[in-house]
Amino acid sequence: MTLGPSRTYGANLEGNPMTDMKSLRSRAEAVLRDQLEARGPEPETEPIPVTRERLRQLLHEVEVQRLELEIQNQELRLVQAELEASRDRYADLFDRSPLGYVVLSEEGVIREINLAGARLLGRDRRWLVDFPLIHCVVAEDRGIFLAHLRHCRGREEAVVTELRLETGGGKVLPVELYTVPTAVAPAGRWLRTAMTDITRRKQAEEESLAARRDLERRVEERTAELQVINEALKSEVAEREHLEQVLRRRMEELAEADRYKDEFLATLAHELRNPLAAIVNAGRALRRQTEGRDASLGAIARIIENQSLHLKTLLDDLWDVARAARGKIELCRRTVEVEEILTQALEPHGPLMEHKGHRLEFYPPPEPIYVEVDVTRCVQIVGNLLHNAAKFTAPGGRIELSARREGREVAIRVRDNGAGIPASLLERVFEPFTQADRSATRASGGLGIGLALVRRLAELHGGRVAAASPGLGQGSEFTVWLPVVEAPAARQVPAPLVEGRGAGDRRLVLIVDDNADCADSLGQLVTLFGYQVQVFHHGREALEFARQHRPDAVLLDLGMPDLDGYELARRLRAECGLADTRLVAVSGYGAEEERRRCRAAGIDYHLTKPVDVEALQRLLQFR
Repeated sequence: MTLGPSRTYGANLEGNPMTDMKSLRSRAEAVLRDQLEARGPEPETEPIPVTRERLRQLLHEVEVQRLELEIQNQELRLVQAELEASRDRYADLFDRSPLGYVVLSEEGVIREINLAGARLLGRDRRWLVDFPLIHCVVAEDRGIFLAHLRHCRGREEAVVTELRLETGGGKVLPVELYTVPTAVAPAGRWLRTAMTDITRRKQAEEESLAARRDLERRVEERTAELQVINEALKSEVAEREHLEQVLRRRMEELAEADRYKDEFLATLAHELRNPLAAIVNAGRALRRQTEGRDASLGAIARIIENQSLHLKTLLDDLWDVARAARGKIELCRRTVEVEEILTQALEPHGPLMEHKGHRLEFYPPPEPIYVEVDVTRCVQIVGNLLHNAAKFTAPGGRIELSARREGREVAIRVRDNGAGIPASLLERVFEPFTQADRSATRASGGLGIGLALVRRLAELHGGRVAAASPGLGQGSEFTVWLPVVEAPAARQVPAPLVEGRGAGDRRLVLIVDDNADCADSLGQLVTLFGYQVQVFHHGREALEFARQHRPDAVLLDLGMPDLDGYELARRLRAECGLADTRLVAVSGYGAEEERRRCRAAGIDYHLTKPVDVEALQRLLQFR
């Protein structure tokens, strides 16, 4: 943009009017003439004489006007200087701005352009003035430029457009046009336009677009992968569901098989205990009858009794370890002295110890120690340890049973000088069916479940168990720890065993069992205790007999066909009025559910076949 030359307003008066009177007078006269001529002809009046005073007055007025004109001229010079400085600042700002700036006509002709705008177009600024800008726009974007010009007509707000320019050297430059139309002037509307190089922005947009497309591509690829994975997962889920169904069916089958196994074990135990009970009872009766009379028959009777008791132990352990693994063993706790448990555990193992020639040393606690336990199960724990020691100790060996208090526990120890245990087996000796490969093991037999049952029963009582051995051939030691309790307030001392009365005043005991051998052999054994015995193989016959003779005790089987033991017990209590008669169940089953049913039916005690002789004698005590 070019600006015109400065303009000077007013005259530049020079000289001193006080030094040249003639000049002043002539000038005053000239001023007067001009005034007179300006006023026109005067009416004919008498002329005013020009006096010296009048001339001084006129000259004074002329001087005043000169001074006023001089002041005005000075002010105009100052304004002109400010305008020129402002124009220079504007021109400098316009030319040196980093932003391309161009002034267009409404037709798009360049009227003014700064240096930055000329550099953007790649041409000389002087060449661009009065040049149509459309010729600098790429052919494909000229329609956009014309639309931009149309949008600027009749508007006062800014119009923004993006297009591409052809610069010198054939390069293409993307720019943004930011146009603000001016008000209508005599020369027409001017379009003040800022041109901004948007190459970097376009590159960023292209990079962003490329990144977005790449991201969309990767998303599509990942989506496809996820679809494949999803299909694989669906297939895997379907396969897993199928496997779960198969597993559920298998678990149901295993549960059914487990139930059948339990039923089978119960039935097997029942069926084996019946003939075993007959053998045990017969052996005991034979031993009592031949004791002190016939040594050979007595030895045979001891063999029969010992081996049948061994079979009974195997049956009991096999049944109990299966029930312990399923958590079906229930404890009937009571507070008892530890020495009583040890004594009861020793009683049935006397014949075995005597038969094998073992020296049994018993060291009871030096002071009374009490525990709250299921007495039957704790007797079973100690009995299994004693049986295990007797089995793995050579004839003539030593077995020691002791108990001592250790803090808040009682330690029950069974020590022997038998076959010992290898170090590799000590950690697994309490696992089911674990046995060392020892000649003593095979010679003594066993299923390897007695110690597993010991550990499980000890844990059910809140105790623990451990095994120790120096090695093979050096004996072993088993320790059971049980928590101790305070002594009970009053202790009931069991009554001593009482033999039956004389032949003329003997108590009547009924034995009811559909297994004839079991019933008859048990009858012979009870007869040897000194009681009057009546044996029945049918529940209804026993019921009719009880109505007439009112027995003192009834030993009854539970699984009879015509009238089972539960119903028989209920009817003996209700129909025969046997409220004080001692009812004892002698059954091949030993589950807790069976014991509960016995209590509900009015049965006082429950014994498992073959019965423990000492326990049976205690139950048949009459006062």
